[in-house]
Amino acid sequence: IYIEDAAAAIVAALERGRAGQGYNIVDDEPVRWHDFMTELARAVGAPAPWSIPRWVLRLAAPYGEIFMAETSIRVSNARAKSELDWVPSVPTYREGVQRIAQALGVVAPKDPDRIEERAES
Repeated sequence: IYIEDAAAAIVAALERGRAGQGYNIVDDEPVRWHDFMTELARAVGAPAPWSIPRWVLRLAAPYGEIFMAETSIRVSNARAKSELDWVPSVPTYREGVQRIAQALGVVAPKDPDRIEERAES
């Protein structure tokens, strides 16, 4: 989730939340870790992350393999939207990654082996 959206949700929960109630503060699109990292690499012009076969990960880090490959941590922000009257200004991780890349002045280069930074004006 984009940091400004998280901050707005905290304020909304303090102002309009019900005591003892928990709210999932997430964007609108669940994403797997590998897909997020691939999008982040693409946005800054870096090479895509490697994929490690599950059997290799299982040998090296059996608990990590279970967490990374089998655990689903999908959550819904529906309660936060309805009870807190909150919506993320950045609804998907793709848009958040693009905003971060732009804020850092990183431009995806045409040559995938190079990362160029935009000159600040």
